[in-house]
Amino acid sequence: MSRNVQGKDSSRLTLVFVLLFATVTSCTAPTKPAAPAVSAVIMAAGTKFHSRAITINFTQVPGADQKDFPVLVSGTYDGANGTPDLRSNEFGGKVAGLSGYDVGFYTSSNCSSGKMKWETEQYNGQTGGVAYWVLVPTVSHTKNTVVYLCYGCASITTDQSSPASVWDSHYLAVWHLADKEGLDLSNSADPKFALTNPGPVSSALGKIGGGTKKFEDSTYYLDNAGVSIGRNEAVTISMWKRILAADGYPQNATRHGNHITFAMGADHDLLNSVTLWAPYFCDPHWYYAKQGVGGAGIYDLWCGPPGYYDRWVYITAVYDPGTSRFKGLYLDGNLVGSSTDGPTTTGTVTGFRIGQDRTGRASDPSQFDEVRISNTARTPDWIKTEFNNQNDPASFYAIGEETIHQCGTRHQEALRVPGPPRTRGRAVLRRASGRLRPEHSVDHTTTGTHQ
Repeated sequence: MSRNVQGKDSSRLTLVFVLLFATVTSCTAPTKPAAPAVSAVIMAAGTKFHSRAITINFTQVPGADQKDFPVLVSGTYDGANGTPDLRSNEFGGKVAGLSGYDVGFYTSSNCSSGKMKWETEQYNGQTGGVAYWVLVPTVSHTKNTVVYLCYGCASITTDQSSPASVWDSHYLAVWHLADKEGLDLSNSADPKFALTNPGPVSSALGKIGGGTKKFEDSTYYLDNAGVSIGRNEAVTISMWKRILAADGYPQNATRHGNHITFAMGADHDLLNSVTLWAPYFCDPHWYYAKQGVGGAGIYDLWCGPPGYYDRWVYITAVYDPGTSRFKGLYLDGNLVGSSTDGPTTTGTVTGFRIGQDRTGRASDPSQFDEVRISNTARTPDWIKTEFNNQNDPASFYAIGEETIHQCGTRHQEALRVPGPPRTRGRAVLRRASGRLRPEHSVDHTTTGTHQ
């Protein structure tokens, strides 16, 4: 700050303050007009971020609105074919850092409010490969639902996601089995129920953000000894699974068709157990309580047609004690077998294993991805919406055109106030009748982030 005193009469002193934008003063800045002009130079200097509308197609949501629904936003977004460029700046993209922390989801179009809850399963700053789970309060089945993707604000340098908040209180386990420099065994819903790996199971290309390699033999399985459901308690267990015809019946005489995809609780021959055979020879079967009685399944379905070998299949097993002890087995979101009034458990069912029963029998030579357990009976509409979203995200939603906004901890806005252009770049304030008034334009530093 410089001060010039002109004349000898102190009552008529005129003080001229030259305020540079980096100088802190006690003066009040001029009022910001409604539509400031922002120069191209400022915008090019890294003071911008981007937003796009994500519009969920209501025709992909059958039957009823879905409340507190985790929507998968996934794909390779590298700017090609009009997609957002979610590669990091280091690789020519528009995300500010390799961490991808500045990617977020909001309910407001300029990302200034309405921060949502999401989990980042995958972010690859080099390729733009991403997988996010975004908690949408209501996904409508009668009109499109819109949320906003925001990215590129360099002032966001910490993780803004909240993984555990995405999954409602009914989720006991959400095992993404993602490839995070190795197979990720963590549980997004409850960290104390992480999976254990006896050794040989490793990561491979999965359905969503990585999955497991094929389980080669009985030494391959994943297990959690603590997760449990109560006596006669509702449950929904879902997963993606891929088994090759060459590893199943009738092509492989060694493997036969004796495949336990998952088991929970005691030996599958005992009462307090739940078991999915997918398939048992050509027959998928879902048993809640002792197998062999009151199961849900259908004969010869797996071998086809349409056939479920050699591709990823979405499997959901449901037990609802409040609806005549309903057992339902869904493949790719469609109910393929059900039963009612069968046996039920008489005590707590504890422990969960993927790829065989909990005594090590009937190993399943499959790949697995996105395994979940809920202590509620998810509805058919929920299950079908999950399948539609996870099977083909690009059909479930559309991504709109890119809009540019300002952000950053030190971005500049040119504020127009009356005055000759020759003094642009600084403000000249003159004291008249004991107060300061603006006469020229001001460049000033403001703060703003989409957090």
